[in-house]
Amino acid sequence: MGLRKTACAALVYAVWTGALSAAPVHAYFDLVGHQGLQAAGDSLEFESGDLTLSATGHLLNDDGSIGDIRRIGQYGYETAWDWSSHSWTVQGGGLGVTTGHRDSHQVDSRKGDEVIKLSFNKTVTIERLYFSLVDWDDDFAFSVVDGEDAGAFYPHVDIVGEGYGYYDFHQDWTGTMFGIGAANSTCHKRGKTYSCDNWDNFKLKGVKVSYDDISPVPLPAAGWMLIAAIGGMGLMRRRK
Repeated sequence: MGLRKTACAALVYAVWTGALSAAPVHAYFDLVGHQGLQAAGDSLEFESGDLTLSATGHLLNDDGSIGDIRRIGQYGYETAWDWSSHSWTVQGGGLGVTTGHRDSHQVDSRKGDEVIKLSFNKTVTIERLYFSLVDWDDDFAFSVVDGEDAGAFYPHVDIVGEGYGYYDFHQDWTGTMFGIGAANSTCHKRGKTYSCDNWDNFKLKGVKVSYDDISPVPLPAAGWMLIAAIGGMGLMRRRK
């Protein structure tokens, strides 16, 4: 009797697990918009299907952990004069962080290394970042955050491109929280200007991630599996 119950339980489990399928889902979040600068501590919320993203502004600690809260903003594209082509061009757009009075709306190091914390409602693998207002020598800092502590930290990652740039991750960085920040140490003020070595400043334009979606197999497939399981149970009883 015990053997029969064990076999039946195994068949039911096979039907149940077989009726579920894990498929990778790719999600892209466009971070360009016109919500403007938020109050200190407020977040910007984004959705892609059942995946949600919350973005907040902070300062970046030396060890890569997320530090004090700062104001985050969302901005649209801007028309600016391009001195290299001597024409008006469309630039910018994306998320930036503002620290104090007269600070820019970009992610920079003018008054401390600024960072955007990306928090997801489920575990994701980060695949690509998109940037705007990128100079030829801009880097960014990347951290994978485990709770309130830094799980991994890379302070100088090269952004590919100029103007609009991107970065592809070549290994699986998986988690629910990431930090994208300025890679430079804090700039120092000299008189009315700031002195910075390789001053990194940009806006975060978009982020692409993937995650596993556990969903049921369509009913016909699950039904055939159930029929096969019941048939197997009947055959075992007949042999006994």
